[in-house]
Amino acid sequence: MSQAATATATAKPKRQRLRKSLLALALLLLLLPGALLMLRPTTIAGFALNQLGAATGLEIHAGSARYSLGTLPYLTLGDVSARVPGSATALFQARRAHLVVPWKTLRSQGRQLAIERIELDAPQLDLLALQAWQQSRPPSQTQTRLPTLLRGLGIRDGSIQGEGWRLEKLYLDTPHFAPDAPLQAALQGRYLSGSSILSFDFNLALAQAALPTGLGASGQFTLADQGWQLAARTRLRTSANWQQQTLTLARTRLSAALHYLPNDSAPVALALGAYGRLRWTPGALTAEPLEMAIRGQEPLPDFSARGRLALTENLHLALQGELPDWPSTWPALPAPLAASHAPLPFALDYQGDADFSAPLDLQIRRDETHMEARLRIRQLLTWLEAHEPNSPLPPLQGKLSTPRVILPGAVLEGVEIEIEAPDLSQ
Repeated sequence: MSQAATATATAKPKRQRLRKSLLALALLLLLLPGALLMLRPTTIAGFALNQLGAATGLEIHAGSARYSLGTLPYLTLGDVSARVPGSATALFQARRAHLVVPWKTLRSQGRQLAIERIELDAPQLDLLALQAWQQSRPPSQTQTRLPTLLRGLGIRDGSIQGEGWRLEKLYLDTPHFAPDAPLQAALQGRYLSGSSILSFDFNLALAQAALPTGLGASGQFTLADQGWQLAARTRLRTSANWQQQTLTLARTRLSAALHYLPNDSAPVALALGAYGRLRWTPGALTAEPLEMAIRGQEPLPDFSARGRLALTENLHLALQGELPDWPSTWPALPAPLAASHAPLPFALDYQGDADFSAPLDLQIRRDETHMEARLRIRQLLTWLEAHEPNSPLPPLQGKLSTPRVILPGAVLEGVEIEIEAPDLSQ
């Protein structure tokens, strides 16, 4: 072969390799804008939200997005909303959602559900819309998997809207979350129902994050309504479960230091210990059975009792118990009642506003003496506190029967006393 032919044969593969390189470069230049477009945060966020929306049947949008693919990849979404297609009501929205996901979770393609941290700013949940969406979903045999949050969950200024009630100014922070591991959390916010406002600030400890679980809580709350306020510092231990929109607290032990502050009378302080079973559904709280002991500040007496409590729009409290003795600050009993050291069994029934402004029915005994009365607690406390009451008789209506009363210079047999108070008829 001539030198010219050899040179031509050698140059041909080189030209082919050059053409292939140029073609690859041209293809890369053509694909580069698309690759850069795919790396835009809004594009990545839109892809992720579309996938999530397809899985849930919801329309999910975000107004802005940022991400990082560094050591700990994260995605931050602004103005997030989720709604049922065609609905004008968002069942969930948040000013900011921040998600940090380890590389090992991304590489596992969902087999590992370990997330570094989730943060939500101003999340708003419409509970009725959420429930309607859940009922519209086809039944699933797949068990819900909860993720592990290695550095926990943070919620700032959250709210939940229910039927006739609302949770707002909700703050939650937990340093770690795993379904089968102990959980510690700080929780604060306020609950609004009708004219009542319950503000709370608690530290929580759970045996495990998933229900049912053992729960311990300590902190403070303030319950306020028109004309009164109740402030408390509490400790609670219970077993918690949630089923069919009902929170059940079984074997609940509660201790509390309470300060009742009515607008129209003197404040009252007392210590409370209680044991029982609590059930909460939206708009209703019941405690049955309920055992309790009160250590009161004068003129309130110390007593122990058992019964039930129901708090809806009104309060219903029914108790049976006993006073260990007649309080020394109350008007002295006549003989022979004053000489007796027997406890005083009682039964009370109250139905009305939670400020105890409605009449209360009371039955009380000592030995063979029996009294049935209807009274208003505020009026009775005011009468007991007065050094020189306007009336020598307490502000109540009722009937007292006793077999014998000893007065200076006289002994009365078969005594029955009736006291009338027309304003206690309702």
